[in-house]
Amino acid sequence: MCAIFYYPERLLETSFGVLLKYNPLYCIIALFRCGILGTPASGFLYTYPAVASAVILAIGIVMFHRHQDSFILYI
Repeated sequence: MCAIFYYPERLLETSFGVLLKYNPLYCIIALFRCGILGTPASGFLYTYPAVASAVILAIGIVMFHRHQDSFILYI
């Protein structure tokens, strides 16, 4: 069953709750659920996925520019 239809907040109380809380996709799913159910969303749900995406994009750009001369040999 898709995570949108059950309550993933129940999993936050388990030992794997830390992994779920800091997963950017959890925030996106929680934002979707807030929009569908009409509950207010916190600022953390907006900022954390945006910051995580920006950091991953920056790492990807740096890695691309560092290895742009050699990665074409592997394609």
